[in-house]
Amino acid sequence: NSLTDNHQYGVYLYDDCDMSTIYNNSAINNSIGIYIHKICDEVSIITNTVNNNNEYGIFINETCKNILVLNNDVKANLQNGIGVNHSSTNNDIQENVITSNGYNGIVLNYQCSQNTIWNNNISNNNQNGIYIVQSCDNNFISNNIINKNGQNGVLLSLLCDYSTILGNKILNNSQ
Repeated sequence: NSLTDNHQYGVYLYDDCDMSTIYNNSAINNSIGIYIHKICDEVSIITNTVNNNNEYGIFINETCKNILVLNNDVKANLQNGIGVNHSSTNNDIQENVITSNGYNGIVLNYQCSQNTIWNNNISNNNQNGIYIVQSCDNNFISNNIINKNGQNGVLLSLLCDYSTILGNKILNNSQ
């Protein structure tokens, strides 16, 4: 499917939409490319092209868990490539190419714990490759290539405890 030039969202799952799959779509030039919102569990986001959206490429928000984000091309979104927000836990972000986004490649914000970020290529984002902020604990970041981002490769801030950062190639970031 081509999900292009929509005023709000390319794909929007809202309020308890469980066990859904978003596969092989192009979400381009929307407000948010793919938006998973409010108590959605067991959703798979696989092999999508999510580019040039005005806010997030992929946004997982408000108590969503067990979301798989796999093998997506997420680039040139005006804000963040992939965002996980507000108590969303046990999500797996793997094998994506996340590049040239306006803010961060991946951001975990506000009580997003026990997420796994592994085997991604995260490069050329204007701020951080990975930014984890506000009480996001026990996250696992492994085997990523995090290269040439405008600030830090990986930044944890404001009470983010017990995370593991292991086996990544973090190079040529500006700070």
